[in-house]
Amino acid sequence: MKFLGFLSGVLVAIVIWIATFFIATFLVDKVSFDYRNAGVVAGLVLLGAGAVAGRKAWTSIEANCEHAVRQSKRRREAKRAEVQRLLREQSQIHADQRGLESILHRRLETSREMAAGLPALVTEAGRALDFAEQALVSGQYGAFWDAIHGAVLHFATLNASLETLARNARLYQKDATNLRVAPPLFTLGDTKLPVYDASIERLRAVIQLAQISHEFATFYELRKSGADQVPGFVSLSRAMIEMGGRLDDSVKDLAAALAGDPARIEERAAVEISSLRTETPMVGKLLGRVTKVGI
Repeated sequence: MKFLGFLSGVLVAIVIWIATFFIATFLVDKVSFDYRNAGVVAGLVLLGAGAVAGRKAWTSIEANCEHAVRQSKRRREAKRAEVQRLLREQSQIHADQRGLESILHRRLETSREMAAGLPALVTEAGRALDFAEQALVSGQYGAFWDAIHGAVLHFATLNASLETLARNARLYQKDATNLRVAPPLFTLGDTKLPVYDASIERLRAVIQLAQISHEFATFYELRKSGADQVPGFVSLSRAMIEMGGRLDDSVKDLAAALAGDPARIEERAAVEISSLRTETPMVGKLLGRVTKVGI
């Protein structure tokens, strides 16, 4: 490119010099030899100047072209980088969506498995109460309170599970809003919440009868220790008193979490609570059995 600029400048200068020399030599009759020589020198000067000017002109054009090429290259690279960035973002979004879907799936399956195990907790608590009733009738103080403690622990596990299910339901619904495709609704499947009211009434009744007996009450006061603690409660005494109310509150909270819509919370919770209510005259039955053995 620089050589072309130099060559074009030389050609332009030669043309100007020839024209000047022609005019000085052939068209002007009175021009002296010195003037003609001066014209030749001027032509040579113009020749050099033209070569330099041409070279500079072509250098400027070349620089402009190179600048334009660099600008175009930078624009292409910037566009390619932007496309790659968008592709990475889309890939990350898809990965996040798949990860969140997996988390929600595991949370739903874990919750359903937990819900399926709730009836067994009530069943185990009932077996412990069966043993407590037998110990009460036969006057086995230590075995009685051990059985009561075991039954309360089963109820405490039931309550903790209900609280966990309500928490999982709310987390599931919250995280589901971040998915582009709506996931399955959070439900407990075919599992129904266990009926625990009858067992809670049995617990209250048998404890009430034990407190009537001076021996049973005294033995309980003597055995109070850290071994009788119940998770989620201050003490075994408080657990025995508060368990029924805590379970009712947990069921209501779970019903609200499953309902999702605040307008349906009270209605749904009332239905859930009423479905768990049963009337069992357990105190009268136990009192009759205890009276026969003279406690």
